[in-house]
Amino acid sequence: MCQLPEKLLAPVLNFKKCLLLEIAFNRMASYELVFKKSVAQDLRSIPKKDVARILKRIEDLRDDPRGEECVKLSAKERYRVHQGIYRIIYEIQDSKLMVIVVKVAHRFSVYRNN
Repeated sequence: MCQLPEKLLAPVLNFKKCLLLEIAFNRMASYELVFKKSVAQDLRSIPKKDVARILKRIEDLRDDPRGEECVKLSAKERYRVHQGIYRIIYEIQDSKLMVIVVKVAHRFSVYRNN
């Protein structure tokens, strides 16, 4: 069996090490999802096919709560993402690795009384 010189292997080994660290970090950094009680009531008024899509979108927040489509709301420490004509309003607690879903509603009514 032929062995390659160490200086040729070093970049490959470093790359593998970095890749493993990145994979481990991504698994560790998964956020816990918490829903306010009022979100259940919000979801009852939405058609079931849309609810399934909304829940999938919320589940995606577990891995990346500040993704590309995320918009920080200026009035409060809250964020929003959209799923079709619906908006999902949530808070992020980095210290606890927690995403708190605050409200889910149609885009016209989501910011009223919030």
